[in-house]
Amino acid sequence: MEPFDLRQCVESALDLLAAKAAQKKLELAAEIDAEVPQAIIGDVTRLRQVLVNLLANAVKFTDQGEVVLSVASNPVSHDEEGSPYNRVLRFSVRDTDRIPPDRMDRLFRLFSQVDVSTTRKYGGTGLGLAISKRLVEMMGGHMRAESEGVQGKGSTFAFRIPVEPTSIPAAVAQRHAPEELRGKRILVVDDNPTNRRLLALQVTAWGNGGDMHRERRAGAREDSPGRESSTWRFSICKCRA
Repeated sequence: MEPFDLRQCVESALDLLAAKAAQKKLELAAEIDAEVPQAIIGDVTRLRQVLVNLLANAVKFTDQGEVVLSVASNPVSHDEEGSPYNRVLRFSVRDTDRIPPDRMDRLFRLFSQVDVSTTRKYGGTGLGLAISKRLVEMMGGHMRAESEGVQGKGSTFAFRIPVEPTSIPAAVAQRHAPEELRGKRILVVDDNPTNRRLLALQVTAWGNGGDMHRERRAGAREDSPGRESSTWRFSICKCRA
C-alpha cells in the first residue's frame, strides 16, 4: 500500500488501449468527478490491472461506438463506518456492445465467455473478468455487471473500493489549467457528444469560458469578426487521419 496519483493511474490504463481503440475507430474517454481525490493510498498495480482488463474487454468486444471509463467518489456509508477508510471510489466502464441478459451469469466464471461464437471470433481464455473480480475483492470491494441487452445501449462493468485519500503536491498542481490557458475562452470541436461533454467539464474546472460545436465548419461560422466568439484564444479539435 502506497500513495499514488489516481488520475495518472487512470490515464496510464487508457494509454494502453488507445491504439487498439483508434484502430477500431472507437471513442475512448474518461470522466473523473471533481470530488474524486487526486491521490489515494492503495495498491496501484492491482487497480491499474483491473482497469486495463475492463477496458481491454470493452474495446475487444465493441465493434462501433464508444468506451467510457467513469470515476466517482462518496463518503463511506453507515454500514462501513467501522472501516479504516473514509472514501469509496466507484469505477465503471461503459461500452456500446450488447450482452444478452440471460448470459450475464457467465461473465465472472473462470474459463467462461458469453457463448462459443465469442471464442471463435475473438479468442481469449475467459479469465480476464474473473481475475478482475478477484482483484477487486482483494482490495475490499466488489464488482458487478449490467446490460440492457440492446445493441447501442451497451453494457457496464462497475466496481467500488474503499480508499484513504492523501495528497501529493505534484499531483495537486496538475489539476490547475496550464498557465497559457488561464482566463482564456476555448473553442471545443468534436463530433462525439460524450467527448464534448467531458471537455466542457474540464474547461469549466479550469475556470475558462468555452463553446462546444459538433463540426469544424459550425465553429468556423461562429468565429466571425464583430462577434463575441472572435475572442477565442485556443481551440481543441479532434483530427482523424
